[in-house]
Amino acid sequence: KYTASIITNGSLITQDIKNKMYSDWNIVATQITLDGREKTYNKIKAYVDDSNFNKVIDNIKLIASPNHKFNIRIN
Repeated sequence: KYTASIITNGSLITQDIKNKMYSDWNIVATQITLDGREKTYNKIKAYVDDSNFNKVIDNIKLIASPNHKFNIRIN
């Protein structure tokens, strides 16, 4: 059986991406990288849209699952 893992900054995860991660792509482990805590992250990233620290935290909650290996790395 094919399985994979992914490393992402988590900013573009949606419900559709989550569904594909688990059913289509067979992602069994995810690592999300954060560039510091909220204030530092938002300063470093300086996105022009709404891709900010809180959105990434919400996306982490969206894809979290007891059957899925999950790491958060702080740079």
